[in-house]
Amino acid sequence: MRRETVRLFLGADAAAVAAGAGTPGNQCRWRVRLNGNLRRREPGVSAFSAQQTDGALIVAAQSFTNRAQQAGAESLAAVRAKNKSAWLELFADDAVIQDPVGISPLDPTGLGHRGKEAIGRFWDMAIAPGQLETTIRESYPAGDECANVATFVNRMPNGLAIETDLVVVYRVDARGKIVSLKAYWEYEKIAAQLAKLLGSAHGG
Repeated sequence: MRRETVRLFLGADAAAVAAGAGTPGNQCRWRVRLNGNLRRREPGVSAFSAQQTDGALIVAAQSFTNRAQQAGAESLAAVRAKNKSAWLELFADDAVIQDPVGISPLDPTGLGHRGKEAIGRFWDMAIAPGQLETTIRESYPAGDECANVATFVNRMPNGLAIETDLVVVYRVDARGKIVSLKAYWEYEKIAAQLAKLLGSAHGG
């Protein structure tokens, strides 16, 4: 069975430290297996896994402080596994994604992608073409939200790799479903990086 690893740096997450999942600055791993569908779990447990069928994924984790932190980890796991259906299942029906926040070619109105249908189109446009590698350097869960300080590397089919530092904020409802995902990064910087890479690839 093929496995991937999502590495999360939990910073000074006291709950993770207390559970023995890591110490400040050390990494805590979420292992992803491409076999089975994603199933919700309660936060705060020291270890868990989900078993299912039909080629989705299983997430095994050490510790989560709240449901938003857990949902964020599961979202990244589904993205890395290229599992659109498992990813969409994490969202509430009226959820909104703003990635990036504000007006950009990915979001011309700046109002975000609202609802499962629009979020599914966002996957097809922004996530499906590449292979995302993620490093969460710090994670700050609070209330029904979690802010992750991260570096993402998106490897495109043409071999180019685009890297960006960002902050991603997840908010969940009482069921643990994501109702808001806000990613703070500068589209212009990524566009400039891509243009430079394309120029180099063509001998510019």
